[in-house]
Amino acid sequence: NVADTLAMLLNLPDNKINLLLNRLALTDLAKSEINYEKGKEIILEQPEVLERFSEYCLEQSRSDSGSPFPAQFEALPPDELAFLKCLQEMIRAQASANDFPLPYFEEQVKSITGKSVQDLDYLVAKYRKSGLLQLKQSPEGENYYEVDKERLQKRLSRGSEVELFQKLEKRLTLH
Repeated sequence: NVADTLAMLLNLPDNKINLLLNRLALTDLAKSEINYEKGKEIILEQPEVLERFSEYCLEQSRSDSGSPFPAQFEALPPDELAFLKCLQEMIRAQASANDFPLPYFEEQVKSITGKSVQDLDYLVAKYRKSGLLQLKQSPEGENYYEVDKERLQKRLSRGSEVELFQKLEKRLTLH
């Protein structure tokens, strides 16, 4: 039963579970249905996300007690998230092509993020070091950036997951 699972995962007393279930049914993680034999039922739509959210909540409470907060649950800084979303948008705009001549790259970064590549140089350097961005040269001698789409997606999904968890945390707060 969902109530028992939530009580266990989130370590909540029974009197808070119904309130949480009602709020949870207003998110994409669950829905509420009326079963004429059993009454109101909550159906988990995304149990794996709820499980990860419970891990996030557990780590939040541990960090409140002085334990270090795991990097996997730290939110990406706004500039970094905007830069990653910019790369994603550039790939989308080019029908999934992942290579960008330098002038085009600089123009698109400025257009999409509102900041110059020089302002975001620390992110370019970070992602070049991680292999997400690679500076290459065409046979004609023109420099271009190539984006590792798999690394980009992993980094973006982590950032998006943390954003989702922060929103859920605010929405589900039982105080």
